[in-house]
Amino acid sequence: MRRRSASLLFLYRMGHGRQLPEVLSLAHGGWVQRSERHDYNASCWLMDARYNCQNDPRVPAASAWRHVPNLNVTHGVTWRDVVDSHGGAFAGLQELRRSCGREIANERAINVVIVGCSYLRQVYEAISCRWFDLVTRVTVHSRGPRMDKAWLKKYRRRRSAHNVSAFALLSLDTGLIKRGQQQVCQIGPTGGNLTLDSYYVGGYPQGATRPRRTCEDNIGSFELVWRNLTVRFYYAFRARFTAGGLPPILDTLGLQLSEIDLIVCDTCGPDGLHDASVLRNLNRASPIPCHQRSGDQRGAVLIDFSTVRQTLQAQMRRDIGHLYGATNGVKINDGHPCMPGIPDDEVDILFSTLLTKSRHIDHNLPADGYSARFWNETDLYGTSNYTEIEQFS
Repeated sequence: MRRRSASLLFLYRMGHGRQLPEVLSLAHGGWVQRSERHDYNASCWLMDARYNCQNDPRVPAASAWRHVPNLNVTHGVTWRDVVDSHGGAFAGLQELRRSCGREIANERAINVVIVGCSYLRQVYEAISCRWFDLVTRVTVHSRGPRMDKAWLKKYRRRRSAHNVSAFALLSLDTGLIKRGQQQVCQIGPTGGNLTLDSYYVGGYPQGATRPRRTCEDNIGSFELVWRNLTVRFYYAFRARFTAGGLPPILDTLGLQLSEIDLIVCDTCGPDGLHDASVLRNLNRASPIPCHQRSGDQRGAVLIDFSTVRQTLQAQMRRDIGHLYGATNGVKINDGHPCMPGIPDDEVDILFSTLLTKSRHIDHNLPADGYSARFWNETDLYGTSNYTEIEQFS
């Protein structure tokens, strides 16, 4: 009998043991072909340029596939349908606020922290691109330390982390950008002799404002306003590679641990968040009085997103026969999936979990042979020519 794992995506209030009975399951999910997505395209400058799939030559294109909760349902309901049926993506966020009182709580933003590898970066970027019309402010960095494969190998040998002061932050007002009063920058490219045009088979998208320079989002944030609710999303790439881990990164971005309402991570233990003090601090009442900030003895909500990507990969292999990676770069292919595409399904799974108040997601897939991997495969494309810098940054 084959061993089966019940890998869980946990959703719980840190420090509280109350049970939430709902379970959102990926066990019966899979991939179906639909019309292509048009929420955003290759011109989204908040998306790393190497993730775009402009002029995708594959039939069907990567963006034509959708992940559905249950393959057995005729004309399968998608995760986006689940989100829409519960009032939209941000409808469930207000309940997550760590509030001192309704009057104070309603005055401050909801703070969502996403920390992990580049696959979670894609979730972060997919949210910013899909709802760009709601985005009011963005923080990126105009320069930053290396975080490619060569540097990661050096880090593992010497454990010499970067100092957060190496990131030169750049704050952008999207209102000014939309009115043509502030110059946009483009996320990526990240190294080597690659230029922006290296990532677009058809050239830089027509009609899009061509950036004068590139920027990065290894750490960053963006703010959006939905109805009367302000939500701030923060991202930290592999926080343990920065000296001090997550706290100094968030401090640089203007956020304290006690102000986090929701944290999404792919390595949620002390190693991924740098040390156990992060988890302990998330479970503490803020020492700052309510009239200065909102916070009570409820801790932040924590979502472990570690098994979602490998689940979607396994089901894509089963239902389609191969994986869809970004393949349209002029010089290179990339080991990440296309955007728009799979990361948008992950966004909908994330919000579905929150909206249905699920305690965890259970997929019950066989444990053997389903470790996460890159999305381009030599047996499909003939050559695996994306660079080491691209794989790990």
